[in-house]
Amino acid sequence: MSLFISCQKEIPTPSQELAATNKVTTTTESALDYYSCGDKLETPQRTSNNLIAGLTTITNNFAYIEVTIETTGNWILDKTRIYIGTSSGVPLNSNGTPKINDFPYKTSHPWDTQVYKLRIPKGSLTGNITIVVQADVLRVNKTTCAIYECRSSYADGVAFVSGNVAQKVNYAIRPCIEI
Repeated sequence: MSLFISCQKEIPTPSQELAATNKVTTTTESALDYYSCGDKLETPQRTSNNLIAGLTTITNNFAYIEVTIETTGNWILDKTRIYIGTSSGVPLNSNGTPKINDFPYKTSHPWDTQVYKLRIPKGSLTGNITIVVQADVLRVNKTTCAIYECRSSYADGVAFVSGNVAQKVNYAIRPCIEI
């Protein structure tokens, strides 16, 4: 069964909810802002039916943590929800799965979005942190605008609950060596 929709999608403006929950600060950027400390962590973005829809990359530098989701093939991003912080701070339902709509970083994407980057100030985060990257992905025909399937996906990591697609990535903030 195929579902057909128009390829034109209004580009969303930041909602009041998004503006209230995203505490991303704007600062003057320097060359060091783009320097990555240590090796990047790459992990597949896996759908609820165990297909790989793309790749999630996590890096940090002196000041920022950056999460990039990039879909592959005929997959595009519809919505993303990201949590970055302590393991004990992940919002959870009573069954132990994440409450993705309570994640602090969430956005809807315009049609045909295949790459999304979130860059937040590192602040006081050090050592090992937890990152949960959930994305609603669509497998589409970009020519006819057909949507073949819509799936929830997570960056591959450690399952919250056995048998559930929800996963978390344990990320060790890389030390930065000053030159």
